[in-house]
Amino acid sequence: MYQPQAGDLLKKPKGPFTHYGIYLGNGMVFHNSPTHGEHQSTFTEFAGDEKVTCVSITPEKRSEILNRLSESLRNAKQYNILFNNCEHTIFRILSGEARSPQLVGWGLAGLCIVILIAVFATKGKGA
Repeated sequence: MYQPQAGDLLKKPKGPFTHYGIYLGNGMVFHNSPTHGEHQSTFTEFAGDEKVTCVSITPEKRSEILNRLSESLRNAKQYNILFNNCEHTIFRILSGEARSPQLVGWGLAGLCIVILIAVFATKGKGA
């Protein structure tokens, strides 16, 4: 079984979403949660009762990621579902760009539902 190394991506299911973290080493994980914002916790606390998947980071990217991680540890931000959720935090550390594909996907799904409701409501009035 692969033992995570500092800088590796961790992910676990959290309801219909995926929760992300970065392994710090020594059994510690950096992640972002509504109750604590960006913070460190033990791997056990991060995992809870869920199975955690580890994505190994290539050696070429590891030092870059660890530098961004160090910056995030020094300047931890508060959680914000729209602008700084766990995915924003982890993508910022991994790539330098904060983004949340899950949030975009759920937003698009919601928009499609609103459009469908509007279309069906309009058709019902024209009959």
